[in-house]
Amino acid sequence: MIVCDHPHAPACTIYKFYKSLPVFDRSLINYPPKLDSLYWKNSQRMPLQSRHPSLPTNRIRSTYSFTQSEIQNLKSSIQEKLPNTTRLSSFVAIAAYIWSTLAKSLRSASADNENDDGDAFFLIPIDLRPRLDPAVPGNYFGNCLSFALPRIGRRELAGEEGLFAAAKVAAEAIEKRTSDKKILESVEKWSGEIREALQKSFFSVAGATRLDLYGADFGWGKARKQEIFSVDGEKYAMTLCKARDFEGGFEVCLSLPNHVMKAFDAYIAKLASD
Repeated sequence: MIVCDHPHAPACTIYKFYKSLPVFDRSLINYPPKLDSLYWKNSQRMPLQSRHPSLPTNRIRSTYSFTQSEIQNLKSSIQEKLPNTTRLSSFVAIAAYIWSTLAKSLRSASADNENDDGDAFFLIPIDLRPRLDPAVPGNYFGNCLSFALPRIGRRELAGEEGLFAAAKVAAEAIEKRTSDKKILESVEKWSGEIREALQKSFFSVAGATRLDLYGADFGWGKARKQEIFSVDGEKYAMTLCKARDFEGGFEVCLSLPNHVMKAFDAYIAKLASD
C-alpha cells in the first residue's frame, strides 16, 4: 500500500509517481518453457574471460540532425517510388536513408569492395511489450525485445535506387515481425539468425524516433549531447532519438573511419541542399 498526504504533494505529482513505478514480474511474459534451458546451454559455450576493450583510434563519431521537413521529403520520395508500402514511418525513412548512404560511402571510399555481391543485414529492435498476448505493461523493467532483420544485396543497397530498396525490405521485415501473432514460437531461432547475419555485412540501430533522450532534466537543464559508445564497435551501428533543439526532428549518431566519414558527410550535405 502507498499512502501519501496531500500537504506533501498535489494529486498530479502523486499520479506521476504511480505511473513511474516499474514492473519486474517476468512471469508476465508467456514464452516457451524450454527457452531458459536453451539459453543456459548457450551460455555454457561462451568462454569466461576478462576483457578490456579499447576504443578504436581510427574512427570519428559524428551526430546529424534531421528536420521534420527533411524527413517528410524523404518519405514523399519513397512513397512516390513505392506507393504500395504500408509501413512507411519516419523510422523506416531515416533508417533506410542512413543504411543506403553508409553503403554508398563505403563503396566510394573503397572500403567495402570485397564480396560486393554478398548480402547486407540490418538489425532493427522491436518492442514486444504491446505485441504479446496478453500485453506486457509499458512500465515493465526488463528485456522484452524482438527484432526485424531486413536483408538485401550489397550491390543493390549501394546503387542509385538503394534508398528505395532499403525502405522496401525494412518496411516488409518490420511488418512481418510485428504482425506475427505467434511471434514467440520462433524465439529459439533468433540467436542463430543474428549469428548468421554477423558473419556478413552487418548494420544495426539503437533507439527509436519516439525516444526523447534530451527530455530528462537532472537539475542542470537539458543535456548538451547524448552519445552511446556502442556505435564504436567493430560492426557499424547508428543511434536514433528525438532532436534536442527543434520539434519533429531526429538525431542520428554514427562512428566511421575518417575516409568513410568524409564520403558520408558529402551525401548528407547533398540531402540538405536538396
